[in-house]
Amino acid sequence: MQFSRLQFTAFLSLILAASFGAHAAQEEEQQPEQTAEETEAVVESSSAPATEKPARRTIYFVGPKVALERQQGPSIGQPQSILPRPLIRPGSVEIPEPQAEEVNPVEDLLDEQAQSLAELQELPGDTNLEQTPDGDDSQSEPSDVQPFDPYAPNINTDAFDEGVLEQIDPSGIAVELGDGSIETVWQGYDRSDIIAFLNQLSQPSLSPTLARFASSIAASRFDVPEPANDQSVHQFIAARLGVFEAQANREAYVGLIELLPEDFDWSALAHHFARANLLKGELTDACQIANARRANDLDPYWARLSTFCMAASGNRSGVDFQLGILEETTEVDQVFYQLIDQILVEAEQPPGTVLPPVVELEDPLSADILTASMARLARVTAGSIDVSGVNPLAVPLLLENALLPRAPHSTLVAYLMARGVANPDSVARFISAAEFSDDEKASLDAWLKSQGNEEQKGDGDATLTASIEQAMPIESDLLQSLLLQTTATNADTAALALQQYWQIAGQRNLRPAVASVVSKVATLPNVEAYLKGATSAAIVARAAYLSGDLDLAAAWARKLRISVAGEDADVDAALVGLIPLIEAEKWSQSETSLSNLPLWWSVRSSSPEGFRQANLLFTIQEAFDKPVGDGLWAAVGSGPVLLEGGSVSPAVWREFLTNMNEQDPVGALTSFYRIMSEVAPGDLPPAMAGTLVAGLRQLGFEETARAFALEILISQKI
Repeated sequence: MQFSRLQFTAFLSLILAASFGAHAAQEEEQQPEQTAEETEAVVESSSAPATEKPARRTIYFVGPKVALERQQGPSIGQPQSILPRPLIRPGSVEIPEPQAEEVNPVEDLLDEQAQSLAELQELPGDTNLEQTPDGDDSQSEPSDVQPFDPYAPNINTDAFDEGVLEQIDPSGIAVELGDGSIETVWQGYDRSDIIAFLNQLSQPSLSPTLARFASSIAASRFDVPEPANDQSVHQFIAARLGVFEAQANREAYVGLIELLPEDFDWSALAHHFARANLLKGELTDACQIANARRANDLDPYWARLSTFCMAASGNRSGVDFQLGILEETTEVDQVFYQLIDQILVEAEQPPGTVLPPVVELEDPLSADILTASMARLARVTAGSIDVSGVNPLAVPLLLENALLPRAPHSTLVAYLMARGVANPDSVARFISAAEFSDDEKASLDAWLKSQGNEEQKGDGDATLTASIEQAMPIESDLLQSLLLQTTATNADTAALALQQYWQIAGQRNLRPAVASVVSKVATLPNVEAYLKGATSAAIVARAAYLSGDLDLAAAWARKLRISVAGEDADVDAALVGLIPLIEAEKWSQSETSLSNLPLWWSVRSSSPEGFRQANLLFTIQEAFDKPVGDGLWAAVGSGPVLLEGGSVSPAVWREFLTNMNEQDPVGALTSFYRIMSEVAPGDLPPAMAGTLVAGLRQLGFEETARAFALEILISQKI
């Protein structure tokens, strides 16, 4: 049998495939698998006539594709517990004998139930299962007995309702302020009414008492209706923070933010959270907030804060990038560039190197929290402060900056004084550290002596030889700082400096605002020895009464009593002038001793000013339910009918009286603060002053009413 060349070639291919199978398996990925159609083509080509020209194609059949199998290892057996076992050998612990327990009827009942249930479910161990009778294929009825649970034998599951815990509304959370806290709970009002009330409290007043009272109100607990959404909560918290910010109450501002729950979306209050971290000196946390807000908020504030963060970390490329973004969104002032550059230079210095010299800013320094934080970190100084747009919370940061000179500090102190929110400790530290030249001190001494060659007589309210408008030796803010420093350090002119300072405060209607500072300066070393004479003692006593330091007030009043009373007319006049304040100590007492008001009136009755003061004093005296007497009222009634005093809008006054009659505390206090935001305590007419004081007492704020009444009396030179 003869084979054609094509058949011989195919047969030879089969033999080679069997011999070199391993080699063909390695080339399997490169050769395509032969299909059924190709196999039929081979068969057809084998039966073709020999005369046809064979196709130039060689097909290698390498066999079927090898199926892959998963590798299987040895069995690892059942999983074992990896929990640690106690290293105690069996039998090494002696189990004490059970002691007789007290009879407990409940436990006995549970034991009986458990025993009866066990008897029903237990099967005998030595017998087979009971069989049903022959022919009876029915099964026993299922038992209604449930498995016994010894931990909950008598629980009635129907008494519990399933539900989802609702998030507690943090709007009304209280903040502890120490002595300034009040326990009043504001309830029964809509959220919008309380927010409007808080916004009114944020308006600055000329009364330190009302400023402290506003912070106490905002820090108290609020019981308000459930919020409609998260925005309602944000608005309420923002209104409370606004009160603390307006009153420069850093403690309450930071305290409220720290009390807020963390599992709440506070992105709408991100500015407040970042500022709170800056106030605490926690720059890292503030930077984290800025990085999170930059992705969704285009406010330039976050770009400024991010630039500050990059500079503090010494990242110059990051600073350039952030500045590029900031310059595209807003106008960057020169002070910001200087602060960033100085912070970056200091951050790039290796440890142990000498710090660069202090840089003086060319423009005034802004009084905001971010700028104050940057200025505290950078070694810069500024010649002045930009008082437009001042954030009261930033003022303490700037006062703590020792690199700032006396002029900016004096401006900041005067700003706090005008708002009635000055911290006496911070002011006293500045007064002690402020540097004045010898020429300035000599000029002040000459000016004081020209104002009054002799110590001012009386109670500290008489006018010196020249008014405040007369040319002063230095600028007004600096002059007040220098007067306080002279009071604390110069034995020769301390009394004159204190009298002039008190007079300037009286002409500016700021005596209640400066009272705490005067009281603090009076407690400094050697000051008591410097302040000789009845006038100085009367000023310090009044300042102590205003600041609420009754012990200090009594000490300086006692200093007058033990002096040459009866021989010195000036001392006697000073003592008589303090009678209204001494009577004020009896306002909170149930029983009072014999009043000295007739003696005080006998001195004041000779002047027209005395009739106005008597009407004011007697009205406030009776606002505390302390009768003055018909005789004194008749004597005062013989004077003028029309008295000096400001006039308040009848509409606003009627609103206050209406809210008081309706027993609406929020409405009454809203009108009250609206009045006092435009009227100083020294400008209140007697009848209005008495009604306002009585209104505070009627609302239950006895201590605030007393402090407010003292502000009115001393502001009006009583």
